[in-house]
Amino acid sequence: MKNFAKTVIRKKNTKNEEKSAIVKTANNAECTGLSMMGMPSWTIAEKGGLLMGSMEDSILITITRMLGIGDDSTPFDTDVIVLINTALMTLTQNAVGPKDGFSITGTNEIWKDFLTNPVMLEGAKTFIYLKVKMLFDPPGNSFVMDAYKQQAEELLHRLQMQAESVETFDFMDENYLKSKREVGD
Repeated sequence: MKNFAKTVIRKKNTKNEEKSAIVKTANNAECTGLSMMGMPSWTIAEKGGLLMGSMEDSILITITRMLGIGDDSTPFDTDVIVLINTALMTLTQNAVGPKDGFSITGTNEIWKDFLTNPVMLEGAKTFIYLKVKMLFDPPGNSFVMDAYKQQAEELLHRLQMQAESVETFDFMDENYLKSKREVGD
């Protein structure tokens, strides 16, 4: 989609921690979201067919948009795809995503192909963005790079904890049901 953002209004929240954004899109859809370190995490108010932040979105297009690369610009796709796949490998090795691994080859792979848990999705998007950003377009300031690294480490840790808690809950739930069946309750 070309020129999807027409107006961006940023405000600080009451705790002065994160920035809110309201975006009027080309087709007058309104998107709101939170931003940490300038990285949008959109929640949708759908009007006119725009769906940003959906599990149906292309992984490549989402990350290239976050990097500030236009949808029409494809010269960097190969570089970005390799870096996305590296980040996906890191997530997979940390129990986030499909157990057999996952990689993208272009714009056809969507977020729900990689991760079906909507709770973990936004963290995974931000982690992948940070990892790609640090290698593809590293900041000139070492303090910003350190902040990106710390945020990526924290996200990976939180995603690991979430993945483990989901697995533990599923395992406990199965064992609980099995024990109930054995007792005859």
